[in-house]
Amino acid sequence: MVVNKVPKLIHQLWIGDKPKPSKCLESIKDSNPDYEYMFWDEESLNNLSLPKRYRQKIDFMEELNGKCDMYRWIILEKYGGVFIDADIVAIESLDDFLLNKSFFCWEQEQMRPNLCATTVMGFTPKHPIPQMAINWILDNRITSPAWISVGPQLLSNIYHSLNEDIKKTISVFPSYYFLPDHLTGFKYKGHGKVYTTHLWGSTHRSYRELNTQIPEHHTKPSTWIDVNIDDGTSENKIKEIVNSVKHMPGHFGVNINCNSDIRKYIKSTRFVNFFDLELVLQDLGEIQHKDLTIEEKIKPYFKEMLDVCGGKWINGWGSYLFEGQKYEYADNMKLKQELLFDKCRNKKNILEIGVYMGHSLLLMLLANPSCHITAVDIDDTLSKPVIDYLNEHFNNRVTFIKSDSLEYLKNCNDKFDFFHIDGNHNDNFVKQEIEYIMDRDLSSEDNIEIIFDDEDQMRPTQQYLQNNYNVIEQITPESSWANTYFNIKLRETLTELMNKYGSDKGQGRHNYTLQYESLFDNIRSDVKSFCEVGLGTTNPNIKSNMGWNGKPLASIYGWRDYFQNATIYGGDVDPDILKQGDRFSTFEVDMTNPDSVREFWNNIPERVDIMLDDGLHEFDANVCLFENSIDMWNSMYIIEDVGNIYFEEWDKKIEEWKIKYPDFKYQKVYQNIPTNNYDNNLIVITNRLV
Repeated sequence: MVVNKVPKLIHQLWIGDKPKPSKCLESIKDSNPDYEYMFWDEESLNNLSLPKRYRQKIDFMEELNGKCDMYRWIILEKYGGVFIDADIVAIESLDDFLLNKSFFCWEQEQMRPNLCATTVMGFTPKHPIPQMAINWILDNRITSPAWISVGPQLLSNIYHSLNEDIKKTISVFPSYYFLPDHLTGFKYKGHGKVYTTHLWGSTHRSYRELNTQIPEHHTKPSTWIDVNIDDGTSENKIKEIVNSVKHMPGHFGVNINCNSDIRKYIKSTRFVNFFDLELVLQDLGEIQHKDLTIEEKIKPYFKEMLDVCGGKWINGWGSYLFEGQKYEYADNMKLKQELLFDKCRNKKNILEIGVYMGHSLLLMLLANPSCHITAVDIDDTLSKPVIDYLNEHFNNRVTFIKSDSLEYLKNCNDKFDFFHIDGNHNDNFVKQEIEYIMDRDLSSEDNIEIIFDDEDQMRPTQQYLQNNYNVIEQITPESSWANTYFNIKLRETLTELMNKYGSDKGQGRHNYTLQYESLFDNIRSDVKSFCEVGLGTTNPNIKSNMGWNGKPLASIYGWRDYFQNATIYGGDVDPDILKQGDRFSTFEVDMTNPDSVREFWNNIPERVDIMLDDGLHEFDANVCLFENSIDMWNSMYIIEDVGNIYFEEWDKKIEEWKIKYPDFKYQKVYQNIPTNNYDNNLIVITNRLV
C-alpha cells in the first residue's frame, strides 16, 4: 500500500462573535514559517463547497465547537494538511516526520484511554477517515454534546472500526505531542518532545481569558543531572537508556555523556543534551572539510591498491569504486558507496564475505577507522596483498580469513554488529549464509544489519528475507550496480517486551529491565523455566496492587516472549487474575503464609531456573517466600522493590542467611533514579553451585 505524505499546510478556524485568540493563532503560524497557512472564518467558509444537507446540519448544531468540528472534516477531506484548534499554543515547530502519514494523537492515555483527539490532526486529501466522518454526519441525527457526535468520540469510533490496511496509513501519536496538559489536571512532565499545548478554551467556555504564556513545566529547566553511558555499550542498550531518559518525569534537564553519536536518538526528546568531546572535534573537522567527497577520501588509496595487486584485476569484475573494464573511479556508483559508508559509521565489529580488491573494506575503514573487520574470501590472490596494505594504513583493523564462507560461518562463534555480503551470488548459497548467521546467532545486537552487493542478482534473496524474517527497513539506492541494505529484527529486548505488555519494570518508576538484560541476555536461550510471584492485581483492596491502570500478567507475557525456550510460572494472591496459556501457568499463593507457599510449589512440576519475587513488598513477606522456596530454584532468586525503609533489616537478614545458606551469593542492587528514590532496589541471590 502506498502511503502519501500530509501536505505542508496548516488550517485554523474561528467563527462566532467572540474575539479570536490571536496570540494562540500567531504562535502556530510564527513557529511554522515553512508551512502554507489557511485561516478560515465565516466569509471564507461561506465560499466552501458543501452538500446542502451537510450545511443544514451545521446550521442546526447549537454548539460553536461542534460547527467547527463539522467544517474541519470537510476542509481536511478536500485539502488535506494539518488542522490545529484555535486554543493551541505552539511550543516547538512541527517536525517533518510527523507528515509521513496521516496522524492524530490520543487525548490522554490514562485519563481517557482509547479516546482519539481531534485537536491536532493531519490528513492527506481524500483520506478515508474524514470521508467516513462526513458520511456519518450526513446519515445520522446529530445531537449534543458535540464532542461525542461530531468530534473526538466520532473520530475514535471510526478509527477503532478500521481494517488493518487503512490503519497502516495512520500514525496515532502519544498525547504529550500535542496535548501534554489535560483538562482533568494531568500534566505531562516527561522528557519526550512536546510540540503544542492545549488551553481548553471551549471546555472552560472562555477564550478571551486564555493565558498564552507557555507553562513553566514546558520551559527550559534550571536544574540538570548527568547520565553517563559507558564505552562499549551496544547500540540497542544506548537506545534503551535514551528511551528510559525520555520517560523520566520531572522538570529537570539531562546531560548525556557518551562516546557514541546519539544525536539521532534524542531528536524526539526535550531538555536533553548530548556531549562527546571527540564528536565535537570531529564535527569541527567536518566543517573545515565539508566539501570533501567520497572520491576525494578514497583518492590517496585507490591507485596504490591497484599497485599492490600487481596492476591486475579480473576483467569485467567491478567493485564499489570501478565498473570492471577500466580502472577508473565510478561516479555513477556514488549512492551505493554512500549507503555502505553511512551504515558503517558507528559499527564496531564487521563481517565481510567476498573481498576481491578490498574497495568495500576501504569505504568501511574510512567511515569508521576504529572498527574491526573480519574479511573472508576463498581466494587470496588479490585479497591478501590489499588487506596487508590496508592494515598498514589503518592500524591492523582487518583480519583476513581464507576460507569458503559456509565453512567459516558454520564454525564461527564470534559476534558482529554489521554484515557485508559480496561473495558467491548464487541464490541457494546466499540463503545458506543467511541461515548460518541467523542459526548461530552471530549478531551482537537484537537485530541484523546487512548489505548485499549487486542487488540485481539478489532479488530472490530479497524476497526470501521479506517472506521469512521481520524486515524493519530496506534501502536500495538508485545507483548503477546497486547494493541493498536490510535491517532485520531478530528479537525484542526485555525493555521493549515489558513496555509493550504494560509492565512497569522498564518504564516510569523502575529501570529493572536494564539490569535484567545484563544478567539474562547471555543465557536467554538456555533458561528452561522461570517463576514470578506478584502478577499485578488491580484490586484496590489488596496490598501492593498496581492501581486502576495496571495490567495483570503483563510481566508473565513479557517473560514468556523473552525466554522463548522456557516454561513460565506465576503466582498471585488474587485468584481473579490467574490464567493458563501458551507456555505459562499461574496459581494462587499468599506469600505471607508458609503453607500457601508450599502448596503453590506443589503445583509446579520442576525446580525453576530463576525465581522472581515481585509480590507483597514487605520485609516479612519477602523473607517468608524465600525461606519456603529454598529447594525450588536452581540458579538465581531476585527480590524486587526493596524499600529504603527496610535496608537495615535486610542487612541483618542477609548476614543471617550467609550463615544459614552458605552456598548462595547475596548482592544488593540499590539504585535511586530521578523517578524513584525509595524502592527502585533489588536483592539478587545466586547459587554458587550452579
